[in-house]
Amino acid sequence: INQMVIEGLLSPLGYVVTPAMDGDEALELLRSRKYLPDLVLLDVQMPNRTGYEVCEEVRKLYPDTLPIIMISANTDESSILRGLKVGSNDYVRKPFNRAEVVARIETQLRLRDSWMSEVEALRSNHLLKQVFPAHVMRRLKDGDKMIAEAHECVTILFSDIVGFTTMASSVKTSDLVSMLNKLFTAFDELVDRHGVYKVETIGDAYMVAA
Repeated sequence: INQMVIEGLLSPLGYVVTPAMDGDEALELLRSRKYLPDLVLLDVQMPNRTGYEVCEEVRKLYPDTLPIIMISANTDESSILRGLKVGSNDYVRKPFNRAEVVARIETQLRLRDSWMSEVEALRSNHLLKQVFPAHVMRRLKDGDKMIAEAHECVTILFSDIVGFTTMASSVKTSDLVSMLNKLFTAFDELVDRHGVYKVETIGDAYMVAA
């Protein structure tokens, strides 16, 4: 009955509702990775598993990215706290107010979208830092559309490993990657220390400009 009520409430608003008859079916859907909903409405009282148990399992699959709202007739504080502790984002008491359910769903979706936007912005900033010098990054953030600079004196350093091709064919790939990682990490520390600009790394080559 609750599933029919929820579907009747959300479908007219444009939401696509995929019901699961119990916790095992819900987990099977999520584990298949073929179906990832924008949000999970999870009843505490279900066959086979409680909503608390299902919520814990869902959080192992999706620690942060999937909002979960628990629904229960248990309105005591300990039940609500238990739901929040196992990983739910919100808790709705039954019998629920329809407008409240919709408002809570919309709030959780807005929070998720905001969080994902922040994550994407951090990724973009990290990528830009790998491409542009710090002062260019600052100018881009300040709104500069075209940045062209001229320098009277520029020093370019291009280094690579002598005999790298022969070496690469005679050692394990994991050992080769580990060696390059240690080498480039040491180079990166020197770049940061001396304030020069890393242009690129290609294979065993490392190029900087100052």
